[in-house]
Amino acid sequence: MGGQTIFDGLGPGEYTIIVSAPGYLTATERINLTHGSESERAFISLKRDAGSSTVSAPQGPPALSPKLQKELSKAAEALQSNKLEEAQKTS
Repeated sequence: MGGQTIFDGLGPGEYTIIVSAPGYLTATERINLTHGSESERAFISLKRDAGSSTVSAPQGPPALSPKLQKELSKAAEALQSNKLEEAQKTS
């Protein structure tokens, strides 16, 4: 989704930023800082590696076992009925 990194204490000069993540191609960006005390932004986009065998996580909430789904349903029903003690016993 995105990320941010802050590097403090860099002086003037040329720097190379290298970003890597599983399932993505490594990205390299060169920046030139003319004043070490000022802030500089670099936006780097990663591209998916089509040849990667890394499997991405499924989207959405994690899967729950049928037993846990049943228990959560009981607890939700008890909460909706204002039965706090029963809801606490279920969880």
